[in-house]
Amino acid sequence: MRSSRHVSWGSKRSRSARRGINLHDHRSIAYDRFLVRPGDLFVCMTPTHARVVGRLFGTEHTALLGLIGSGESPLIADPYGRSDAFFEQCFDQIDQALNEAKTSAEVLAHD
Repeated sequence: MRSSRHVSWGSKRSRSARRGINLHDHRSIAYDRFLVRPGDLFVCMTPTHARVVGRLFGTEHTALLGLIGSGESPLIADPYGRSDAFFEQCFDQIDQALNEAKTSAEVLAHD
């Protein structure tokens, strides 16, 4: 039995919605049913995940989100099944990395 610190996936979707992210229709797909197209990029959260995805789909289609921008930590842990505080910490890391990636892309677009 889970401790009271852990919250359901439905609650995580609600917390995501408060950040402007709709996960209601989110569904996973088996990797062998996914068709990789030119320009696709798998943005991974952990080095282990990046290695597995790189072996399956090619390293040219793989990036590690934690190394984008300041690159303070290559690891962004999976918050599934963890406490609300841990979930928020993970989302803060993701938000920071995505904002830095956007800023970097904008700078490159103007050069």
